[in-house]
Amino acid sequence: MNSEAAAWWKRDAQELIGRDMWVEFPQMVGSVFEPAYRRVAREHSPLAMHAFYDVTNLWYELRIFPMNGGIAASFRDTTAERTASQQLQRLSDESDKQRRLFQTMLSSTADFNYVFDLEGRFTYVNSALLELWQKTLPEAVGKNFFELDYPADLATRLQEQIQQVIRTQEPMRDETPYTSAFGTRAYEYIFNPVIDKKGEVEAVVGSTRDITDRKRSEMALREDAKRKDEFIATLAHELRNPLAPLRNALEVSRMAKGNDHMTGYAFDIMERQLSHMVRLIDDLLDLSRLTTGRVELKVQSIDLAEVLHSAIETARPHIDAAGHQLVIDAPDETFCVNADSTRLAQVFSNLLTNAAKFTPRGGKILLTVQHDTDDVLVTVKDNGIGLEQETLDRVFEMFAQVDTGLERTHGGLGIGLSLAKGIVKLHGGSVVARSAGKGFGSEFVVRLPLTGHKVGHAPSLAPVPRGKTKRRILVADDNIDAGGTLVVMLNLLGHQAVTVADGLEALKVAETFKPDVCLLDIGMPGMNGYEVARRMRETSWGKHAFLIALTGWGQDEDKRRSAEAGINIHLVKPVDPKALEALLASPLVSDEQIEAHH
Repeated sequence: MNSEAAAWWKRDAQELIGRDMWVEFPQMVGSVFEPAYRRVAREHSPLAMHAFYDVTNLWYELRIFPMNGGIAASFRDTTAERTASQQLQRLSDESDKQRRLFQTMLSSTADFNYVFDLEGRFTYVNSALLELWQKTLPEAVGKNFFELDYPADLATRLQEQIQQVIRTQEPMRDETPYTSAFGTRAYEYIFNPVIDKKGEVEAVVGSTRDITDRKRSEMALREDAKRKDEFIATLAHELRNPLAPLRNALEVSRMAKGNDHMTGYAFDIMERQLSHMVRLIDDLLDLSRLTTGRVELKVQSIDLAEVLHSAIETARPHIDAAGHQLVIDAPDETFCVNADSTRLAQVFSNLLTNAAKFTPRGGKILLTVQHDTDDVLVTVKDNGIGLEQETLDRVFEMFAQVDTGLERTHGGLGIGLSLAKGIVKLHGGSVVARSAGKGFGSEFVVRLPLTGHKVGHAPSLAPVPRGKTKRRILVADDNIDAGGTLVVMLNLLGHQAVTVADGLEALKVAETFKPDVCLLDIGMPGMNGYEVARRMRETSWGKHAFLIALTGWGQDEDKRRSAEAGINIHLVKPVDPKALEALLASPLVSDEQIEAHH
């Protein structure tokens, strides 16, 4: 509720957040407006109406728009405009004094008010519209939209709408963009017929309002709602991913009792994935504290080198796992900053981890420290996928995702950079992103004020035999822990299972391995699981293979696309190992079907 509405209702807007509208405003129940609110909430389509409200004895224009999770409404008092419109119908019979009175009144508003004759020519234009056109009243009166240099398509539409109002004697409302000397703006306009004593149309009055700011607000609200929805879906996906290897590792440890090597391997994976989940949750909590101003820094004078060392140690597993080269370029100086060492290390580990994620395998990451007057500059630069200019403008926004496609394999909730920027700002510093464009790498520069400075992979595990091999199974998953634990578990069950880390490798290995069953992750690099399934179905062996989608994406649309790609079953991570074992032994994975191509 904006300040105008709060003042009109004589209520505190903040106190009304989360309250039931019908309880807080009982006078609305049974009013002429109640059916309109309920209709928009039920049918999810916008509605605009004029109505008389007997509580205030005034006329109002009400606009209601469906939003995610509710509705938005705006209203304004149109009593004066309605009275003015009615008075305009009698202008021809009134004195010159009254005509000047109403012209003055219509020109005192920011809205554009005007009158057409039956040929669609202006007979009156208020000063606000004349200012937009940069014309005088004599230059406008007697002309139509074509003669006033409107674009031909817009002029044609407006002239036809005027004739429609004359023909039907019904008002008409529409919206249009219009470019003038003041730029391109969005406008909403309404044409109303003026009816004479004989019941015939003698003129058409119009009113136009600039709705550019309203449109921008609506677009911003829709974008915020969309990003929140995407964030929730991404959060579910990111939490499912570590849950899958956790569950597999638990099953491996249960099945491999007495095998210390296997059990240790499983425990290492569980610890690593639990740490990942803890980091996700901690980042969420930290972002919440930042946005509500509840972050408390434990500030002391520290050596920046100690912070960077801690950040490098945190990010090192990600850098090494991707086969990147980390180059450190720092002068032989001690840079002292007043900072919370834990929070600041979090910033640099986030930047280094991001560089590792968004740089193709075997890339180079450069960490540079420079002295700049009273500040120290720490730069993290990579030769990775780079950023488009429009991405640079929003990369620090909350929940922003650089990689939003189905093949998004870098993970994360889109909050790391927003969190980093907030923490740096609390330290009196700044962080900026730079990139020459897609494919040219990225660079993040952190500037912090100085207080002083001195010159000065999973192991290769042999499966434990457990009876006769039942199936040849190919597991394709770019999450190494998820694929590795699943293969160990399947081999312990007596199957012959192998794992690959991307879609192209899956097709290559499958040509010689000729699996009976394929467990396909969907969001893999290079080629997603849907495309892998389609190409497998085009092969002689793949026509009869049993294809299972095993993914963190579990919406109805994801399952529909799996079916279209020829996937037999769509499973959502983490899958119950016993349920998977039962599926592989069930009639669904029939021996006849699998053995048909052997």
